[in-house]
Amino acid sequence: MGCDRIIAYVDKTVVKITGLQIDRINLTEIEKKIISILNRPVRVIGVSGEGLEFDVYEFPPEQVFRNEHNIIEAIANEGIKGTEVAKIVKAEHVPEIEFEELILDSGEEFGCPSERWLKRKTKINKNHE
Repeated sequence: MGCDRIIAYVDKTVVKITGLQIDRINLTEIEKKIISILNRPVRVIGVSGEGLEFDVYEFPPEQVFRNEHNIIEAIANEGIKGTEVAKIVKAEHVPEIEFEELILDSGEEFGCPSERWLKRKTKINKNHE
């Protein structure tokens, strides 16, 4: 099993990005790739999954979160703790979005980039009423 989510700061909002295939965890390269596709600023905070099967030897222990069964669930970017990424993954208020939706949304123009997420949240809430 690989990376299920990329936790990133996009459009002034922390989001959980799904729908990307990651063959190795190089957070700098993942960030560069996303920026090149979206053509807007992105800061990768970390990655998560239901048991990441990647070599984590290059990461300091505080950047790697292991669950009670010693299975790696989150890897944080430099300067961030793995436990912090694990908390973000579980946070319900952090929107989860498919990468394809980020690409499609990139053509929309808003005064403030975070308006995109407010608009999306309003649309989702209306659909569930």
